[in-house]
Amino acid sequence: SNVIEALATGTKILSTDCPSGPDEILVNGKYGELVALDASPKHFADKIQLALDTKVQKELLFERAEDFSIATSTQKYLELIG
Repeated sequence: SNVIEALATGTKILSTDCPSGPDEILVNGKYGELVALDASPKHFADKIQLALDTKVQKELLFERAEDFSIATSTQKYLELIG
C-alpha cells in the first residue's frame, strides 16, 4: 500500500479515511493525518496545512512500517495457522 511505503520512507502522510484500512495502518492518526471522505474542502486544506506544519518523527514511522514487513507478516501468518 502507498501508506505503508510512505511509512517506510519516513514521509509525512495525509490519507483519506477510506474503508481499505488507512485508519488501521495509521492507528487512527497516530502516524499520519486522516481526512474523512466527505470532508469539506476547507477541512481538507486545514489537514494539508497541519501535515505540512508537523515535524515528522521518522524513526516512529520506520518502526510502524516494520509491522508490515515481509518477515513480520510471514511470522504472524505462521502463528495464525500453527
